[in-house]
Amino acid sequence: MPTESESEEECPYLSYTVWRKTYMTKDTFALLISVTIVNLVAIFPTILLNASVILAVATRQRLKTTSNKLLACLAGTDLLTGLVVQPIAIAVDIKRILGVEPFCVLEKLRPVALSTAALASSSHLFLISIDRYIAIKHPLRYQEIVTGRRVKRGVLLAWAIAVFYITQDFVSAFIVSDPKLYSAYYNIIYVTLILILLTCIAVIIYSNCYMLFETRRQRKRLRTEQL
Repeated sequence: MPTESESEEECPYLSYTVWRKTYMTKDTFALLISVTIVNLVAIFPTILLNASVILAVATRQRLKTTSNKLLACLAGTDLLTGLVVQPIAIAVDIKRILGVEPFCVLEKLRPVALSTAALASSSHLFLISIDRYIAIKHPLRYQEIVTGRRVKRGVLLAWAIAVFYITQDFVSAFIVSDPKLYSAYYNIIYVTLILILLTCIAVIIYSNCYMLFETRRQRKRLRTEQL
């Protein structure tokens, strides 16, 4: 089996071991086939349904609310997954199934595309959770706090973070020639990405738990008033 130095020589900007024909086993082959079939089946509904959501919000005036616009933006990130991430994943898996030798750019492209889509989706879920939290916490001031301009700024910031991640990752991959230096740089970016995702998840969980408890409290209050 090739040594680590040989792997670095073939793909110096990959932070993990390059795929090789020797890694293929019966279990791995079955797994790759299963994942490829799932992606092939799911890609068309993913594109169609999310495109329908975006089209509905964009063309129907009564659906152009702040919450629906955020949902349409979230559908845009999922549409990007169907148009970009899943085709790349299918291409990589088929390449491995057929035993094609490592293609460094494609091997690097999949984790970057997946991380970018996950970051964009998490950011938009973060915005939606904040929107619903404010709507329940401050219903009388909701229109004052959640304005169209602030929503646009939040969406632009979410996409800016995702674009920054994918840009710096590819630029550093081709500029930083030292594998050790790139590995250290990649670890810093990876930790930063994890922290951002954990922050989004924490806010999403807190907001949804608050909405759940507040809904139950309001329901109990209404029952008490009816009695």
